[in-house]
Amino acid sequence: MSEAVRFYAIAQLRSSWRRRLALVVLLGAIGAVSIGAAAGAMRTSSAVPRFLTGQRAFDVLVFCGAPERDRNGFVCEQELRGLEEIEDTTPILELSGLPSVAGRNAEPADDACFDGPGDVKLVVSPDGRFGSAINEHRFIAGRPVDPSRADEIVISRDLAESVGVGVGDTIDFRLFAGADCDGDSAEWRPAMVLTVVGIEVSPFEVRPESGEYRSFIHATPALLASVGDLPDTELMVAARLRSGVEFDELREPLERLGISTQALDQEGRKFAVPQSVNSDNLQRSVRAHFAALWVLSALTAVAGLVLVGQMLNRQIRGAATEFGALGRLGLTRRDLSAVGLAHLLSVVLPAALLAALGGFLTSPLAPLGIARIVELHRGLRADPVVLGLGTTVMILGLVCVGIPSLLAVTRSRVQAARPPRGRAGVLARHLGGGPVTTTGLRMAFEPLRGSTAPPLRTGFGVIVAAVVLLVGATVFAGSITHLRGSKHLIGWNWDALLYVEDEPVTDARLLEVVAETPGVLSATSGTIFVPVALFLGSDEVFTSTVTFVGGPIGPTLISGRAPSGPSEVVLGRETLARLGYQEGDQIPFLAATDESEDPADRVFRGELTIVGTAVLPAGGGDGRLGTGAAVDFEFVRALLPGAQAGAVFVRLEAGARLDGVESAAADALDVGAVSSITVETFGLDQSLRDVERIRNLPIAFAVMLALLAVGVVAQVVVGSTHARRGELGILWALGLRTRQIRGAIVVQAVSVSGSALLVGLPLGIAVGRGAWEAYALSIGTKPEVSLAGGWLATLVVGLLVLASLLGLIGSANLRRQLGAALRRE
Repeated sequence: MSEAVRFYAIAQLRSSWRRRLALVVLLGAIGAVSIGAAAGAMRTSSAVPRFLTGQRAFDVLVFCGAPERDRNGFVCEQELRGLEEIEDTTPILELSGLPSVAGRNAEPADDACFDGPGDVKLVVSPDGRFGSAINEHRFIAGRPVDPSRADEIVISRDLAESVGVGVGDTIDFRLFAGADCDGDSAEWRPAMVLTVVGIEVSPFEVRPESGEYRSFIHATPALLASVGDLPDTELMVAARLRSGVEFDELREPLERLGISTQALDQEGRKFAVPQSVNSDNLQRSVRAHFAALWVLSALTAVAGLVLVGQMLNRQIRGAATEFGALGRLGLTRRDLSAVGLAHLLSVVLPAALLAALGGFLTSPLAPLGIARIVELHRGLRADPVVLGLGTTVMILGLVCVGIPSLLAVTRSRVQAARPPRGRAGVLARHLGGGPVTTTGLRMAFEPLRGSTAPPLRTGFGVIVAAVVLLVGATVFAGSITHLRGSKHLIGWNWDALLYVEDEPVTDARLLEVVAETPGVLSATSGTIFVPVALFLGSDEVFTSTVTFVGGPIGPTLISGRAPSGPSEVVLGRETLARLGYQEGDQIPFLAATDESEDPADRVFRGELTIVGTAVLPAGGGDGRLGTGAAVDFEFVRALLPGAQAGAVFVRLEAGARLDGVESAAADALDVGAVSSITVETFGLDQSLRDVERIRNLPIAFAVMLALLAVGVVAQVVVGSTHARRGELGILWALGLRTRQIRGAIVVQAVSVSGSALLVGLPLGIAVGRGAWEAYALSIGTKPEVSLAGGWLATLVVGLLVLASLLGLIGSANLRRQLGAALRRE
């Protein structure tokens, strides 16, 4: 670079440092959001695997039943240690009983016999290795237990939140001591008062969006010694596999030891559960936040390139106003390119460094959702790959955006923006518009010519794109709200399931009485308490089942039709995909029941025809939408002649009270009580946990997109006003008042925003519908779209009002600007 070029470049950079500083800060902020979101996405995605590795998670948990000992320890653990696939083991003793807090049952569903996701278990590690050497506790409050204290316990984070206790609080625990969990509580042991000294997070004890997990109460060997031998104590063994060994390789060795790895025949047998039944669902649970962060990163990056790239190009073109004169003085195109490149890099490089620093400083905001619970190292975290790659992409992207303007100003004489002859003003005059309207429409829709003219068409395109995405996000958010308020969309195509407990009532009699009970709109026999366990496909995958006996109420269908007769089935979409079948296929099944004393009569095999997909209640029993199966009750009767459904699905009339219906039906049936299960008591919150995790994300996107739209409108207004200041100054000199010119600028802002809304609103609704339908089908629910008319109306009015305000703000100090423009003219 020649001395003259260097001198001119330095002088130009010194004279424009304020404008460049503002652009550097804006670019750095946008880059920080994009890089931070990308780093957060990677951190969110890797949180679960890092958690399992860092906490030395067990790979398989073996339920051994009653503990058998010899002089070397527990027999079941010794057998497992003898397998070459297993590297390490530790025993865990489970003491059966009922936990309570302030007299309130701490088990899920207030069920003393509960055995499912979130089941609360009092466990003791005899050798103290469970929670330290294997499945290490990560304490978020308090400390480990003192092994010599019988009254100290450590509990999981999810249990602490669900029952509302903290360090220093107490949990009462009554041991069953061999008595029935649903029997006379007087036969149980007196309550032990246990003090919580620590709250921990560890593998298998973190609640996923849906699926298996446990809420352990970790007690001490001193408590185990104090309670003595109990007839219902059970042994579990946590085992870690050798490096490279998968659980599937362990199935055959476990079966040789009499340990089942299938859901079938677990009753009364030893069985094994892999860590993956929890960790796979945890990983599935973080997908929504992982995807959302990547979308945020991409949208921010694109918006920054488009919005700030235009500002960068304007600076390059504005700084090149003297290139024509310099060329005549002898500077070559290479010299002028060097000056322009220096200006470009003086903005891009500092902005990229600021973006990398901002991405590092925003790292404590990630990960999100469940990943944040299991994250081992919260706080500041530098991801060198993401930071380095993000910074490089940002530099290359901005250079690519600026190069065309740089080439343009070095190859041609720089011209000032000149107003063309356009049709917008003519059309306004023909429609009866005055000078204010005519001027405003011309400023909005007639692009300027010249190398320094602001790119109005590009700006309008960006506004339209922002409106499309903004409307789409609004429709998506409205559909989430609609889903959360619609029971039938999560499988509850009825208001309640009524049944009579412990008293013989035939299906026909129960249906007849319930259907005629005041307050009941419609009723259909069926049950979710199916007396057979259904296993589908060649791999015999357990599938929770609901049955119907025909009638006005059935499953919430997504496609196909309801099952009819003993040989048809509808499946949840996730179950159908996992099994690898399609509608119309015949799928093999195995059904097992304990109704017969002869084991040979407990298993049935055959085929079912898949006639549709449906949304099923409570997601097939584990709270996940998209799973499960529905059959006609004739399927059960074909296996168990004389079987009774024993329940009725009902829809209630508007304003009818369920307790009144139960009371009236009980009186008509002459029974003690009619019981019910509603969606609220059977897991509405758990069925929608997937949706609840992302319900705020569309709103966050909408806010970001609204800011983008407002920012581009502001840029168009300010850029157009600045480029036309000479024209506006002449109009002012000819007699147009300041308030009229200010009104023209407001008309321009409203016209740009309004036309963007006209184009973007229908496209945005289509985008939102498509996105919601794809998401709803992916989680297994019926894709009903809510257009969120109130929200859309608010959005339209709000954007137009903001455009008016931007027009007023953009016309600030108008008199001084017009005076300066006239003096230059």
